[in-house]
Amino acid sequence: ATNKVVKPVLKAGLPIVVDLVDWTDEKGEMSTISALGTITYIDEKGRIYAFGHPFLDSRNVSYSFRTAEVLGTVYSELNSFKLTGKTSEVLGAITFDGSHGISGSISTEKLKNRHHFKLEFKSENKSFHEFDINVADSILTPLLAQAAFGMIGQTYGAPLPQETSVTLIDSKVELENYQPLVWKELFSSSSTRFGAQTLHTS
Repeated sequence: ATNKVVKPVLKAGLPIVVDLVDWTDEKGEMSTISALGTITYIDEKGRIYAFGHPFLDSRNVSYSFRTAEVLGTVYSELNSFKLTGKTSEVLGAITFDGSHGISGSISTEKLKNRHHFKLEFKSENKSFHEFDINVADSILTPLLAQAAFGMIGQTYGAPLPQETSVTLIDSKVELENYQPLVWKELFSSSSTRFGAQTLHTS
């Protein structure tokens, strides 16, 4: 579960986290697929502008947003990025995603356009995982939903058919004064045939 920061007073220059997908499991732990950027301007009517560069250019959208603390930056010549720490509760809705940035309002009213799913994992007719999933509304909604289902399956170990080989990768990064960052991915097998022989890999 992500630790929440106190609801902040939003202003230009603060970090902004845009949630494309979020899901909560049966233990109440929340995970998100998000992007981190910077608030560029807020007008007197509570309209918020952010990023100042292209994001997904999906035009009319419904993304939730929050603010966060930044733990640090990972530098790279090809793709530098910031590491997100504690996040706030959802503060509003991004309703436009264009070629010059994103914009929306400090109000959660327009988040009702997002798509909601329930997902349950069962084994022998007994439920062992349940998820409430919210997916952003945009032209990319089908791809975002597919990504969410795939990540949940890999992270929580979705029931798999009879597999010859399965690879589970656990990663853990510990940062001083913060909870550990944990990743889990489960890879099922694929098979390649060479004449009478079959090679199984995962």
